[in-house]
Amino acid sequence: CLARTPHEDAMKSAIDGLREWLANDPENRVVLKEELVKLFPEETSAILYQLLWGYNVEDLKNLETSLKLVDWLLHDDDCVRQLAFYHIERITGIKNNYHPLEAPGRREATVRRWRLQVEQDGGLVH
Repeated sequence: CLARTPHEDAMKSAIDGLREWLANDPENRVVLKEELVKLFPEETSAILYQLLWGYNVEDLKNLETSLKLVDWLLHDDDCVRQLAFYHIERITGIKNNYHPLEAPGRREATVRRWRLQVEQDGGLVH
């Protein structure tokens, strides 16, 4: 579902389910990595694995981590964009009129503004 759905609600449900499943058993880490590599290019699967583990408030106080998440909002893969946005919105409550599945030009303008704000504030959370 994570790799194939064009619907944001279905993707959010897949994200929640995978994150819960991942934490249930240490063996699930290995299974998830194997499955991600089957469905995505190696670099994308590594990003998705990191994003599925998630972030917390302290992580988003870090400028480097915050910029990485914001930059992933422009990633070529829908899943990476959705997961990055999932964490930003979940932790900050901010949407900035961003939609992971909208046209690249519209995403770019929003992400530029977001990036400037993060650089000024020193992170997504300050």
